[in-house]
Amino acid sequence: MELMISMTIVSVMLVIIFSAFRVGTRAWEKGEKDIIFRQRYRIVPELIRRQLTSVYLPDYSGKNNRPAGRFIYGDDSFLNFISRKSLIPGSTSGMVRVLYRISEEGNGEQSLSFYEKNIIALSDDINKDDIEDDDWYTLIPRMKDCIFEYTGETASAKGADSEIAWISTWEPKDKKRLPKAVRILFQADENSKPIRIIVPVSKGSGDEKTS
Repeated sequence: MELMISMTIVSVMLVIIFSAFRVGTRAWEKGEKDIIFRQRYRIVPELIRRQLTSVYLPDYSGKNNRPAGRFIYGDDSFLNFISRKSLIPGSTSGMVRVLYRISEEGNGEQSLSFYEKNIIALSDDINKDDIEDDDWYTLIPRMKDCIFEYTGETASAKGADSEIAWISTWEPKDKKRLPKAVRILFQADENSKPIRIIVPVSKGSGDEKTS
């Protein structure tokens, strides 16, 4: 009887110890994942800003039938442009075609992924639907919100200061110029303040000539 009682007590103690160990291990793993995510959340916007700052700006003329918008275009969940800066280590190409996409992951979360390819001709374009899922590199695996926006116009009212008008789509066929800036919103979760970065793209005055 005493032996059975002792074994029962030892068994209960072992269950408690291993349960506590398992909870501690899960908490540690979750903490490590959160640290990695927070690091990406701080670094990725800066990487995108640097690559957009190096966007290729053509010397566009209204006499050219090819729209300047083909060099950078997108919508609120997709961005396509040519950059002089590669994010892939070891890349020596002078020009790269860059694609960013925002995907729905379920549970109200989104992910930001990236694709890049060296190009020879500036006319080289890539259809995002032709890219295999395995070729996309995930930059931020899960977050509350991420949005791309563009501006090329300035809205103003009588007696009021001019305000920047942001739009959710920049179409290459409709825009014979480059957007003046791209704005990207990042929000990690409901309890985090959103981060907004605004990257100037061109210094055009809004007419068909952009430098």
